[in-house]
Amino acid sequence: MCQWLGCNDIDSLDVPFKSDVFVESVDGEKWVIRHSVYVSSADGVPRYDAVTGSYSYGERILPLLNDPPMWWLREVEINH
Repeated sequence: MCQWLGCNDIDSLDVPFKSDVFVESVDGEKWVIRHSVYVSSADGVPRYDAVTGSYSYGERILPLLNDPPMWWLREVEINH
């Protein structure tokens, strides 16, 4: 999974462990990857929220550059 994320210009270290990664169609033509990312400070350190006791997350949507691996496609349910 980390290698595939890298092939799509996504740094796997920016994606929280066990977070969801979605491949979605936009307008029936363009495909994108929607995934969670750590919210970082200006110096690149992930922000920790002391109130919730966890790191802050955001969402990013990027164009799909390379198809997901076949093993991943077998594990997800494809809805039309």
